[in-house]
Amino acid sequence: MKNYIKNQKEIGPHHFTARLVSLTLRGLLSTTLILTCSQGLLAAPKHPENDPTFQKNHPRQTQVLKRVDKERQKINKDYQEGKITKQQRDQLLSENHSIRKEDYSAARANNPDGTVRGKSYITRDQQKVMNKQENQINRELKQDINKL
Repeated sequence: MKNYIKNQKEIGPHHFTARLVSLTLRGLLSTTLILTCSQGLLAAPKHPENDPTFQKNHPRQTQVLKRVDKERQKINKDYQEGKITKQQRDQLLSENHSIRKEDYSAARANNPDGTVRGKSYITRDQQKVMNKQENQINRELKQDINKL
């Protein structure tokens, strides 16, 4: 076998093989680490209403946000089944998302720190308003389905 020269020193072919194996193992470990991290990110709650601590500390927000999420899923399902058009879906999703933004805005306004997390909350009256808005979106969805 041919010997390789490194730093003016002659070494055997086994050094090259060991280095190649070492690099391969590093690549495998880093790939495993990347996959593990990405799976961890995928498993993390996407929205705060899915976090048990948030649910315990913010029951009104949890109720409103879960309802918004459920309605979003229903809108997308009806679109995929051909019950509503793309324009109707986009309009309903936009209205639905505005309720989520309103929830965050109200929570931020009720928090002395001005953030959504921590001591933020929404009042019963704010929850009633958001539920009425969600009811309106649900009625619009039913009307749109009946149009087609």
